[in-house]
Amino acid sequence: MKKWLMLSGIFFLMVGVVIGFIYIRKGESLQIGTITTFPHNKKTVAIELDNESSISSVYLIAIQVNNQAHPSGLELEQIKANEVINLSDQIDQQLTLQEVHKKIEPSSKRYMLKITHSKPIERVALTYKYVGKTQTQVIILD
Repeated sequence: MKKWLMLSGIFFLMVGVVIGFIYIRKGESLQIGTITTFPHNKKTVAIELDNESSISSVYLIAIQVNNQAHPSGLELEQIKANEVINLSDQIDQQLTLQEVHKKIEPSSKRYMLKITHSKPIERVALTYKYVGKTQTQVIILD
């Protein structure tokens, strides 16, 4: 009887772990917030990124514009609670994708990603890794 109770407890624990893991992997951690475009300069876009996960960081693998081109400029700013960010269509501190990733802190949840390109931006694809799963979010701009 004790052995049966122990085995059933282990079974239910394993089922719970598997269901939890599936739930975590199924969801998208990276949420897109405010998207700011600049009408007089369609070569710049600012996108608010929100890490909804409380257990893992988001690792940006690729940022592509239009037809899978690499952006000419990237800037990342952490958004603190109740902070207003002044946006311009100029990149103040140009970063590489690796530098953008290094600036993303696991404890921080909200960022503003500013992207520039040599041609007007019509589409942005953000590819990221979350809990070992690679996902891509595509943003179509008007």
